[in-house]
Amino acid sequence: MIIKLSILYVLSIYVVLLVHEWLHFILAKFFKYNAYIKRVGLYPFKVVYTNRNNPLDNLLISAISPLFLVIVGIILPLNYYTVILKVSCISNIFNLLPFTESSPDSCVKCYTMFLPFLLIKIDVFS
Repeated sequence: MIIKLSILYVLSIYVVLLVHEWLHFILAKFFKYNAYIKRVGLYPFKVVYTNRNNPLDNLLISAISPLFLVIVGIILPLNYYTVILKVSCISNIFNLLPFTESSPDSCVKCYTMFLPFLLIKIDVFS
């Protein structure tokens, strides 16, 4: 029973990661970005695409996965077998925190939304 639940829990986390990245990928392809899936360290995959500096596209691509998975996590019934799946889905809410990493200098940037779809970039560390 313990082994069966352990396998189920690991598969639940893997499926949430897979759905999360595929939603980013599908929306990036929908907006005609040159998106591809890359294997990174411990994560089995990561979606990479060239940023066109379009705030609305970036907002939609980055927010679709967490919003969808949080809704799925809320809808899922809570029981012995779905607890990790539910927690993994709901924990995607942390992906909506307004922090990102800049590649060359690894400075943290904060994006604050004042009006819908208007993003203002603020350097937190330089």
